[in-house]
Amino acid sequence: MAAQAGRRVGVPGAAAQDLITGEGNFAMWATSRATTDTAPPVARVRELHPGWFASVMGTAILAVATYDNPGAVDSLLPTAHLLGIVLAVLAYAPAALLLAAYLIRWIRHREAAVADLRDPVVGALYGTVPGGLLVLALMTSASAHQFCPSTS
Repeated sequence: MAAQAGRRVGVPGAAAQDLITGEGNFAMWATSRATTDTAPPVARVRELHPGWFASVMGTAILAVATYDNPGAVDSLLPTAHLLGIVLAVLAYAPAALLLAAYLIRWIRHREAAVADLRDPVVGALYGTVPGGLLVLALMTSASAHQFCPSTS
């Protein structure tokens, strides 16, 4: 049984002991959860994870794949185009929301955003933002001709 600063580490029930006494990692987690859960939405932007933009990427990729009718079944073409357009709209909505939230985070909570950027794991997730924007552009170029016919 290892001891660290008077605490039992690796002992069954140690987490329960932390729960009862309010010590250790549980106390830190409970405090951060309590302040996050009761904070107004604008204050929650401080804890916004950069990996959320991956959901935009995934939805936009699914929209492109659906719109392109990958099975090449002619009878499914109108349905595939409609479903692709619906998924495109569903990709743009969170993209706009997340871009605004990221911008607010960089303005109001720069130290938290920079800390995430310097983290070797979380910092790599900032790549989902330009990746998501690139997929949104691809999705728009694949389906825009339906909304904006050429004037030639």
